[in-house]
Amino acid sequence: MGNVPRTAAAYDLTGKLAIVTGASSGLGLATAKKLLARNARVICTVRDEKKGVDTLNKLNNNNAEYMVLEMDSFDSVKRFADDFNNKYSQLNILVNNAGVAFLPKFEKTIDGYERTVCIFLRSNI
Repeated sequence: MGNVPRTAAAYDLTGKLAIVTGASSGLGLATAKKLLARNARVICTVRDEKKGVDTLNKLNNNNAEYMVLEMDSFDSVKRFADDFNNKYSQLNILVNNAGVAFLPKFEKTIDGYERTVCIFLRSNI
């Protein structure tokens, strides 16, 4: 396999931009923390402004920011993409982590898709 660098410096992400969807809790929050620890700039996507502020408070890092993104709404996905493209010219790392679990009943999104299918599949395409 060759020589694989084993030092932290080998994994420095200074100058790299990452998006972590579903970054307000769980694996998304942990992933954002690890990327920030490696000096990446991290955009944490959250469902609303309150979760964004709470997430930034948990991360306590100037290289973190949040953007609102509701994966079950194509309008929100398009708005997010437009806002991102207006602000940034590149993306180096994308972590598609957003999801839902154990919805109590069948629900359709405003776009007419079953909610879990929209969140996990349709909005990522």
